[in-house]
Amino acid sequence: GSLEPDEFEQLVTTLLEHNFTDGNEARDRAKAFAGWCWWETNGTDGDRPATIGFHDFLKWYSSNGFKEDMLLSDTERHLRKLAKDNDISANYVDSIKHAFDSFDTDKSGAVDISEFRQV
Repeated sequence: GSLEPDEFEQLVTTLLEHNFTDGNEARDRAKAFAGWCWWETNGTDGDRPATIGFHDFLKWYSSNGFKEDMLLSDTERHLRKLAKDNDISANYVDSIKHAFDSFDTDKSGAVDISEFRQV
């Protein structure tokens, strides 16, 4: 069997859903990869191939399936960048973010005065 481009996107979305708690984020991420997916660069005559077989999918996935862009959410990538920019370990930044989020009870992205008083 082989996959057409829309089936390929559905399969990538399914694989991404294992990494993201938000299904919409997984779908958005899969759509974002369409620009660098196998069929954009593999056509021998410049046309997009109509399908991809399992062997070619496996090659694509082994080359791309473990990239940070594919495995991490936008928030996680932002936290990794903050860690790198400030020469702090990613695990330490993750623990700080987790502590911050535990006090941001309304999930606004900021700790207001009433939440701060709980610290």
